[in-house]
Amino acid sequence: MRIMLALLMLATTLAAHADNPVQALIDAAVAEGRAQVTLPGGELRLDSAVLLNQIEDLVIDGAGSTLVFTELRPSGIELHHCSRVTLRNLSIDYDPLPFTQGTIVGISADGATWEFEVHEGYPALTEDYLARQAYVYDPATGRLRREVPDIYPRSVEALTERRGRITVNPSTPCLDRVQLGDFVVLNIRTISAVKAYFCRDLTLEDLTVNACPGIAFIVRYAYGENVFRRLTVEPGPLPAGATQPRLMSSGADAFNYAFAARGPLVEGCRFRAMGDDSINLHGPTFAVCAVGERELVLGRPYGGETFEEMAGRGDVIRGLRVGSFEPVGEVALASLERERAVTDEWRAQVQSLWPRYEMGTGTFFRARLAEPLGVQVGDWAEIPATAGPGFVIRDCEFADHRARGMRIQSSHGVIERNLIRGVQGAGITIGPEFGYWRESGWVEDVTVRDNVIEDVGRGCSIYGPTSYTLGAISVFGRVEDGFDCPPGNRGIVIEHNSIDGCPVAGVHISCARGVRVTGNRIAHTNYVAAPAAGSRRGLSVSLPIEVCGAEDVTIEDNELIATGEPPTDPE
Repeated sequence: MRIMLALLMLATTLAAHADNPVQALIDAAVAEGRAQVTLPGGELRLDSAVLLNQIEDLVIDGAGSTLVFTELRPSGIELHHCSRVTLRNLSIDYDPLPFTQGTIVGISADGATWEFEVHEGYPALTEDYLARQAYVYDPATGRLRREVPDIYPRSVEALTERRGRITVNPSTPCLDRVQLGDFVVLNIRTISAVKAYFCRDLTLEDLTVNACPGIAFIVRYAYGENVFRRLTVEPGPLPAGATQPRLMSSGADAFNYAFAARGPLVEGCRFRAMGDDSINLHGPTFAVCAVGERELVLGRPYGGETFEEMAGRGDVIRGLRVGSFEPVGEVALASLERERAVTDEWRAQVQSLWPRYEMGTGTFFRARLAEPLGVQVGDWAEIPATAGPGFVIRDCEFADHRARGMRIQSSHGVIERNLIRGVQGAGITIGPEFGYWRESGWVEDVTVRDNVIEDVGRGCSIYGPTSYTLGAISVFGRVEDGFDCPPGNRGIVIEHNSIDGCPVAGVHISCARGVRVTGNRIAHTNYVAAPAAGSRRGLSVSLPIEVCGAEDVTIEDNELIATGEPPTDPE
């Protein structure tokens, strides 16, 4: 009887999810209390997301399956409030693709208007694909065009279904680098391939993302030990009818991990051809909305945040001065609790600080302090325990994509034995993005060792006047425009790395104190004459190892080779 009931339950579940057999198999396994579910392998086409909600102690083995999602709006796989779930051995792709690509067949005299023909086999120029993110590629290599900056078009028009027009700001730097015959990509940014929110002790391993309309792997509000091994993000196979290979994998970051009680272990991953960074680690920044003698009200514009679950008695809270984000002291928390009695004044203040986001209810917290903290209403605060401390990134390979290899804004971490090459921005950046993204925080106790960084800084933005990451490895701080950046990062060690090829410095240190740069081999740097690089940030660069606005920096036993000469171009 028990077997008959189980079979009846499985048949009912499968019937309810006839359009999503993966969801049906997982739901059946959960209903039966099984510890593992194995997918059937092969290609599985899904028109809805796979949702895992409040699931514990389950292994999902893809058995080599490829999940092809046929809608561009819901995320591919979503995990919410899950614990001790393992997801492994499957691939994710999208059909239709979340980007289209073509060849530039016309350029206006001022270089600011391009006409292009869509490649065979790639999506036609419907409204969704007239996107405001454009990427220019060298057709000889299939890599992003050297010295072309990020492109944010003023307009994208469909002249026909297969021919389009892109118009950019004529003052965009380096427009003369774009050539007839170059390839161009327009990508949709909506959702993620794998999304994990409010989860604990996850393991994701041997997963591949060939395309997605946004971040490949995004994790928020994470607890416990979260492990990510042998993840791959790379372009998938030729689409039907295509003769040109895919130029893009994920439309944004490969791996974005934030608002976590502990940092991730990222090991043996390979990320290539994305529309943004390989790795982004960061935490929250809190607006100070009210001040008492030993308590603060902290505000954020987003609803449903759970920082009171990952920080509390004994954790450090750091005060930051408005504008410069200079640390003004740190004290221990007595408690952190959700504040329910929220005033309109607090909401208005938070909205003014995050004007790009439509303010809903927001989330507010009452921080009780072990002793007074010298901040005022209008200042900021950060709680390092909410920013993913204790991360490890090792034995990974990141290549041929926009932006930076790693964007690190978390503390107490190790970055070792990674290979980074062919990225448009810096290889590794360490420091906060307070001024625009409102991502904290000041970074401390991070070791960067035994990494190989080759041919980075390929886009001309890295040596522009507004650049604040002026080296293949950059320690930096981004504060509000017009303010000097204080030495808020501390305890950074950069040792035994090999850097070969960057138009600015090999290592650039600013906004920091207590940094050691030792035993590195640095070759073929500072090969672009860029006297204005970083000038609007109060920065400069002329040396292979440059210190600019930093204190107590030790530089010793580094080998400097062929400064001022470009590397041999692998193209």
